[in-house]
Amino acid sequence: MSRSGTMAVVGVAVVALAAATARADNAGFLRINVDFPNLPIGAKPIWSWEPDGQNASLQLTELLGRALLGPDGSFRANVSGETDVDPVLTITKDVTNDTGTPWIGYDVTLAPTDLATFVAGEATSDTLTLSSESDHALSYGLPSPVANDQTVRFVFDVLVPSGGTFGFTLTQTPVPIPEPATVSFMALGGLAILRRRRA
Repeated sequence: MSRSGTMAVVGVAVVALAAATARADNAGFLRINVDFPNLPIGAKPIWSWEPDGQNASLQLTELLGRALLGPDGSFRANVSGETDVDPVLTITKDVTNDTGTPWIGYDVTLAPTDLATFVAGEATSDTLTLSSESDHALSYGLPSPVANDQTVRFVFDVLVPSGGTFGFTLTQTPVPIPEPATVSFMALGGLAILRRRRA
């Protein structure tokens, strides 16, 4: 091969390498992992992720029974990974109520607060209505309760403001319908307050 032919091949290789590097520099999410600390040892969580340009989609499928809820009544998902830009992660959660009690609400929080924020105006649900949102908290409520064995879908966006590795925890807390004894106790408390005011 002539010297000019060798230089042309080397030049093409350098251009191809530069193009590949340029694509990799703004790839967005390079890897994502999800860990569920509430799951029993040996349980297999169902989750998957798919890149979408610089952003990505994360699909979580959860069967929430009473045994999976922590002492505070919540369920956690630790999301970690690596990115080279500040991308948005669209999270779709399909959650099946297996607690034996209907839910009248569902709360989702992000922590730590300096590593990720919810994108305003992007949270939806197919059953519950978004009642309040902030950078680090979403609260869903009625019009329709989530019955036992019913699956509800939540979709929301999380901005991951970090180049390099990242990690945040999604804490999810279903809000059950109060038991009849609780409702009766609250009614008695209200009556006691009214009685005191009159006296």
